[in-house]
Amino acid sequence: MREARSSAGSLNQSQTSSHTGRIKSARAYDARKMSYTPIKGDNVDQKLSDYINGHDEFRRLSHLFRRTSPGEYQYGNRKISIKLDNEKLYGNEY
Repeated sequence: MREARSSAGSLNQSQTSSHTGRIKSARAYDARKMSYTPIKGDNVDQKLSDYINGHDEFRRLSHLFRRTSPGEYQYGNRKISIKLDNEKLYGNEY
């Protein structure tokens, strides 16, 4: 009886360590999935991506911003126009 318990205990430990590895990789995947991915070649979108992904609340912000066309975004329920001037973003609501 005792031998069966010890072997079952070792199985649980190996399953736990492999399960923990899956959780870590899932968390890394979730972080990538939640970040804002810019459109290649769009400097405004790239700069906005740098801002969003560098922010403390990047997960929330990445869901709020949606690119509708070059320089045009939807932020929640608002439509905004964003321009890049001297490496700074400027936005106007319309």
